[in-house]
Amino acid sequence: MALEMELSPVTEEAFKKYFRELLLEQVNEIRQDEMKSRPYLNKKDMAAWLGGL
Repeated sequence: MALEMELSPVTEEAFKKYFRELLLEQVNEIRQDEMKSRPYLNKKDMAAWLGGL
């Protein structure tokens, strides 16, 4: 059973922004946990890290 609601454009954008920020926060947390569990960087990770500076 699906629940359908019609939202104003402002409310829809607010929800999108909220969920995007929540998702990015979780992805960053997972990345940090991954980096803590590995004592080294491979070539791909080092390139990504250097590219992010």
